[in-house]
Amino acid sequence: MGFKLLPCFNTIPFLYLILFLSPLADGQLDYNFYDKSCPNLSMIVKYGVWAAFKNDTRIPASLLRLHFHDCFVNGCDGSVLLDDTKDFKGEKNAFPNRNSARGFEVIDSIKADIEKACPSTVSCVDILTLAAREAVVLSGGSNWPIPLGRRDGLTASEKAANEQLPSPLEPLENITAKFASNGLDVKDVVVLSGAHTIGFAQCFTFKGRLFDFNGSGKPDPALDSSLLSSLRSTCPNVDGSNSNLAPLDSQTIYRFDNVYYKNLVNNSGLLQSDQALMGDPKTANMVNYYSMYPFLFSKDFAASMVKLGNIGVLTGQNGEIRKKFEPQPPPPPPMAVTQQVHSAHSGHGSIGSVIAVLAVITILGVIAGMIGRLCSGKGIMGHGQYDFEGWAERKCSSCLDGRVEPPPPRAAAENTRNNGSGDDAVAVPVAVPVETPQETEEETTQHHPHENA
Repeated sequence: MGFKLLPCFNTIPFLYLILFLSPLADGQLDYNFYDKSCPNLSMIVKYGVWAAFKNDTRIPASLLRLHFHDCFVNGCDGSVLLDDTKDFKGEKNAFPNRNSARGFEVIDSIKADIEKACPSTVSCVDILTLAAREAVVLSGGSNWPIPLGRRDGLTASEKAANEQLPSPLEPLENITAKFASNGLDVKDVVVLSGAHTIGFAQCFTFKGRLFDFNGSGKPDPALDSSLLSSLRSTCPNVDGSNSNLAPLDSQTIYRFDNVYYKNLVNNSGLLQSDQALMGDPKTANMVNYYSMYPFLFSKDFAASMVKLGNIGVLTGQNGEIRKKFEPQPPPPPPMAVTQQVHSAHSGHGSIGSVIAVLAVITILGVIAGMIGRLCSGKGIMGHGQYDFEGWAERKCSSCLDGRVEPPPPRAAAENTRNNGSGDDAVAVPVAVPVETPQETEEETTQHHPHENA
């Protein structure tokens, strides 16, 4: 009995279709980017933020603000972490960050732990992005998935930080315009301002509201009178009080919740730019909405944070994986051939992806050729001693026909053994009962520059 093959279709295009229907994510952010290269990344970051919080209850707000200040200046590239070099003046000493931005040592410590576990694998900017989320979660806020694979920038700009970061003294339309330039809308302004439910601000960022609002010589009439009295005691009208701190949300200072919006409804917002959200009908409507529905604020805050973390990211061959908070020195100029080899091996898994694709294409091509020969009635491996189909038919014809051949006579079997033949003796098939298979039942950060989170 010969083999009966099912009708075939054109296999080669089909197999190649299967291959290319699976998209390659190389060069893009991916929720599973470090699953194999650094599987304990999230736990290391979580522990690092928690350890810092034990020593400094202000650190969650500081990390959230640091992430915002990084992404708002030429994209999320870790540039806010860089010190000045002979080639550029960094963002740490820009006016919005000077004596204000905090948490650098926390990211540095987490980076050191990750380098021990996964050397030269995880970027500083991905660590900062994860740390900002852990800061929110640790403060009682919601969790959200973060796509990873960002690469660190090679430079920083003090000038860009001075120009691009929103100020608590700016009118709402200016702040909205700066958000829009980064692909964020008015809703993101209101939602990300909700990060001011934790953290502190220095007195000089709001002192004008207490003593000389808009040059009137009087306090801001929109400011709640009891809050005004409390703030004046914290921030007396002298220059020496400029660096004193006041909580952005005096009701729940360290808890990430929606009380910030309730404060705005009650004219108790600390910063002028925060209280200004109640002066525009569209933003005021959203403030009222979030003050009543904390769950919806948490949901929308998570969505806006994902948008924030995707601003101007570097992926693929762009940027670098920084080992410390300083750009890596450029390699010496290589020969042309060496450059090609380096570019093929640089980046996360690029050479592995190429090899895997070529291997799959080769295997699929061989399988397609074998199926095509079978469909056309040709043998896979030729004839003679390599006649695969003939050998299989001789060996299995009795099985396929439902026959059981009797064993060879004893004498023949003895002769076979005595002749020392290399062929195995023919095995006798044993009838096995068939079992029926059983059916079985898955800060913003304080977007305002001089808030000292």
